[in-house]
Amino acid sequence: MNVNQASISKRILKLKNELNLNQKQFAELLGVTQPAVSKYLQDRIPPPLVLLRLARTAKTTIEWILTGVDERSLLKVAEPVSTYATDLKLEAKISLLPMTLRKVIEDLINEIFKNFDHLSGPTAD
Repeated sequence: MNVNQASISKRILKLKNELNLNQKQFAELLGVTQPAVSKYLQDRIPPPLVLLRLARTAKTTIEWILTGVDERSLLKVAEPVSTYATDLKLEAKISLLPMTLRKVIEDLINEIFKNFDHLSGPTAD
C-alpha cells in the first residue's frame, strides 16, 4: 500500500464535501483549527486522533483515508451506501449546533414520532 499525500488530501476534501461543510465547520467537527484543515487539504497528514474522528464522522476507515483501500468495500451490502449520505450530512450539521438547539430538535423528532403511528424506527428517548 502506498501512502500518497496528494491522494490523502483529495480523499479528505471528498469527505468534507460529502458532509457539505466549509473549512471552519469541518475544523469544529474534527476539533482542530481551520488552518489545520487547510494544511490537511494541501500537504499534511492529520494526526492519528484527527484521522480517527474523521473516519468515524464520515463513516469510513482510516485505512481508506490513508490509502484509498477499504476491505469493507469487498463485502456485499444489501442496501446501497448512498442511502446513508443524507443521514451523514444531517448528523454533521446537527453536531455543529449548540446543545440547547440539539435538544429542541430531539424533542421535535420525538413529537413527530408520537403523532404519526405509521412512522417506524427508534426514537431518541
